[in-house]
Amino acid sequence: MKKWLIIGGCLGIVYLLFRPWPEPTMLEIVEGYEESWGIALPEPQRFEQIWATKNSAHGDGEWVSVLHYDAALPEPPSADFNLITAENEAVISSKVNRFMANTIDTHLGDEETQAEIREAFEKHPVEFTLGDYYFHQAKNGGDDYVIGIYSRASNNIYLLKWHQ
Repeated sequence: MKKWLIIGGCLGIVYLLFRPWPEPTMLEIVEGYEESWGIALPEPQRFEQIWATKNSAHGDGEWVSVLHYDAALPEPPSADFNLITAENEAVISSKVNRFMANTIDTHLGDEETQAEIREAFEKHPVEFTLGDYYFHQAKNGGDDYVIGIYSRASNNIYLLKWHQ
Protein backbone atom coordinates (compact mmCIF):
# COMPACT_ATOMS: atom_id res chain seq x y z
CA MET A 1 0.00 0.00 0.00
CA LYS A 2 2.80 2.38 0.92
CA LYS A 3 4.51 1.62 -2.38
CA TRP A 4 1.38 2.68 -4.33
CA LEU A 5 1.09 5.92 -2.39
CA ILE A 6 4.70 6.78 -3.21
CA ILE A 7 4.21 5.90 -6.89
CA GLY A 8 0.97 7.88 -7.02
CA GLY A 9 2.62 10.86 -5.34
CA CYS A 10 5.54 10.76 -7.79
CA LEU A 11 3.17 10.56 -10.77
CA GLY A 12 1.20 13.51 -9.39
CA ILE A 13 4.37 15.59 -9.08
CA VAL A 14 5.46 14.66 -12.63
CA TYR A 15 2.03 15.65 -13.93
CA LEU A 16 2.16 19.02 -12.18
CA LEU A 17 5.64 19.71 -13.59
CA PHE A 18 4.83 18.80 -17.18
CA ARG A 19 1.19 19.71 -17.59
CA PRO A 20 0.45 22.39 -20.16
CA TRP A 21 -0.13 25.81 -18.66
CA PRO A 22 -3.36 27.43 -19.77
CA GLU A 23 -3.03 30.56 -21.87
CA PRO A 24 -4.12 33.71 -20.04
CA THR A 25 -7.52 35.07 -20.97
CA MET A 26 -7.92 38.48 -22.60
CA LEU A 27 -9.19 39.85 -19.31
CA GLU A 28 -6.18 38.48 -17.40
CA ILE A 29 -3.82 40.12 -19.90
CA VAL A 30 -5.31 43.60 -19.48
CA GLU A 31 -5.63 43.15 -15.72
CA GLY A 32 -1.92 42.34 -15.65
CA TYR A 33 -1.10 45.67 -17.31
CA GLU A 34 -3.33 47.52 -14.88
CA GLU A 35 -1.73 45.77 -11.91
CA SER A 36 1.85 46.18 -13.14
CA TRP A 37 1.67 49.57 -14.82
CA GLY A 38 -1.53 51.23 -13.64
CA ILE A 39 -2.86 51.39 -17.20
CA ALA A 40 -6.56 50.59 -17.64
CA LEU A 41 -7.00 48.87 -21.00
CA PRO A 42 -10.28 47.59 -22.43
CA GLU A 43 -10.57 43.84 -22.93
CA PRO A 44 -9.54 43.01 -26.51
CA GLN A 45 -11.13 40.48 -28.83
CA ARG A 46 -7.69 39.08 -29.69
CA PHE A 47 -4.15 39.23 -28.33
CA GLU A 48 -1.15 38.76 -30.61
CA GLN A 49 2.43 38.34 -29.42
CA ILE A 50 4.69 39.81 -32.12
CA TRP A 51 8.02 39.32 -30.37
CA ALA A 52 8.99 37.92 -26.99
CA THR A 53 12.46 37.37 -25.60
CA LYS A 54 13.16 33.67 -25.57
CA ASN A 55 14.23 32.11 -22.27
CA SER A 56 14.46 35.44 -20.51
CA ALA A 57 16.56 35.34 -17.34
CA HIS A 58 14.83 36.65 -14.21
CA GLY A 59 11.97 37.98 -16.34
CA ASP A 60 14.27 40.36 -18.21
CA GLY A 61 13.52 40.92 -21.85
CA GLU A 62 11.53 42.70 -24.49
CA TRP A 63 8.00 42.05 -25.64
CA VAL A 64 5.92 43.45 -28.49
CA SER A 65 2.21 42.64 -28.52
CA VAL A 66 -0.96 43.84 -30.17
CA LEU A 67 -4.41 44.06 -28.62
CA HIS A 68 -6.98 43.77 -31.42
CA TYR A 69 -10.45 45.31 -31.13
CA ASP A 70 -13.41 44.67 -33.42
CA ALA A 71 -14.65 48.25 -33.16
CA ALA A 72 -13.14 51.63 -32.49
CA LEU A 73 -12.69 52.54 -28.87
CA PRO A 74 -15.01 55.51 -28.22
CA GLU A 75 -12.44 57.52 -26.28
CA PRO A 76 -8.97 56.97 -24.83
CA PRO A 77 -8.99 53.77 -22.76
CA SER A 78 -7.65 55.61 -19.69
CA ALA A 79 -6.56 59.03 -18.53
CA ASP A 80 -2.95 57.88 -19.05
CA PHE A 81 -3.39 57.98 -22.83
CA ASN A 82 -2.28 61.17 -24.56
CA LEU A 83 -3.32 62.49 -27.93
CA ILE A 84 -0.64 62.26 -30.62
CA THR A 85 -0.16 65.74 -32.04
CA ALA A 86 2.29 67.43 -34.40
CA GLU A 87 4.16 68.68 -31.31
CA ASN A 88 4.80 65.24 -29.78
CA GLU A 89 4.80 62.96 -32.85
CA ALA A 90 8.61 63.05 -33.24
CA VAL A 91 9.16 62.22 -29.56
CA ILE A 92 6.84 59.21 -29.74
CA SER A 93 8.42 58.02 -32.98
CA SER A 94 11.84 58.33 -31.33
CA LYS A 95 10.73 56.22 -28.33
CA VAL A 96 9.36 53.48 -30.60
CA ASN A 97 12.44 53.49 -32.84
CA ARG A 98 14.76 53.42 -29.82
CA PHE A 99 12.85 50.45 -28.41
CA MET A 100 13.22 48.58 -31.70
CA ALA A 101 16.94 49.38 -32.04
CA ASN A 102 17.67 48.47 -28.42
CA THR A 103 15.74 45.21 -28.76
CA ILE A 104 17.87 44.23 -31.75
CA ASP A 105 21.08 45.41 -30.01
CA THR A 106 20.46 43.27 -26.93
CA HIS A 107 21.09 40.25 -29.16
CA LEU A 108 24.46 41.32 -30.58
CA GLY A 109 26.36 38.33 -31.89
CA ASP A 110 23.15 36.35 -32.45
CA GLU A 111 22.42 37.18 -36.08
CA GLU A 112 19.57 34.67 -36.30
CA THR A 113 17.67 36.27 -33.42
CA GLN A 114 18.36 39.76 -34.77
CA ALA A 115 16.92 38.70 -38.14
CA GLU A 116 13.83 37.28 -36.39
CA ILE A 117 13.31 40.57 -34.56
CA ARG A 118 13.72 42.63 -37.72
CA GLU A 119 11.26 40.37 -39.54
CA ALA A 120 8.71 40.67 -36.71
CA PHE A 121 8.95 44.48 -36.79
CA GLU A 122 8.68 44.54 -40.61
CA LYS A 123 5.63 42.25 -40.66
CA HIS A 124 3.93 44.17 -37.83
CA PRO A 125 5.05 47.80 -37.92
CA VAL A 126 3.90 50.03 -35.09
CA GLU A 127 1.97 52.60 -37.08
CA PHE A 128 0.31 55.73 -35.78
CA THR A 129 -0.87 59.06 -37.09
CA LEU A 130 -1.94 62.38 -35.67
CA GLY A 131 -5.11 61.89 -33.66
CA ASP A 132 -4.10 58.47 -32.33
CA TYR A 133 -3.17 58.00 -28.66
CA TYR A 134 -0.11 56.84 -26.72
CA PHE A 135 1.09 56.22 -23.21
CA HIS A 136 4.51 55.70 -21.69
CA GLN A 137 5.15 54.45 -18.16
CA ALA A 138 8.57 53.82 -16.62
CA LYS A 139 9.82 52.23 -13.41
CA ASN A 140 13.15 51.56 -11.75
CA GLY A 141 14.78 54.70 -13.08
CA GLY A 142 13.66 53.94 -16.63
CA ASP A 143 15.13 50.42 -16.68
CA ASP A 144 11.61 49.02 -17.04
CA TYR A 145 9.05 50.69 -19.26
CA VAL A 146 6.03 50.14 -21.43
CA ILE A 147 4.89 52.12 -24.46
CA GLY A 148 1.35 51.82 -25.74
CA ILE A 149 0.07 53.16 -29.06
CA TYR A 150 -3.63 53.14 -29.87
CA SER A 151 -4.09 53.23 -33.64
CA ARG A 152 -7.60 54.43 -34.45
CA ALA A 153 -7.24 53.32 -38.10
CA SER A 154 -6.63 49.66 -37.18
CA ASN A 155 -8.43 49.55 -33.80
CA ASN A 156 -5.27 48.11 -32.24
CA ILE A 157 -3.19 48.93 -29.20
CA TYR A 158 0.50 48.16 -29.73
CA LEU A 159 2.35 47.37 -26.51
CA LEU A 160 6.15 47.57 -26.31
CA LYS A 161 7.50 46.38 -22.97
CA TRP A 162 11.12 46.54 -21.82
CA HIS A 163 12.32 44.95 -18.59
CA GLN A 164 15.99 44.89 -17.63
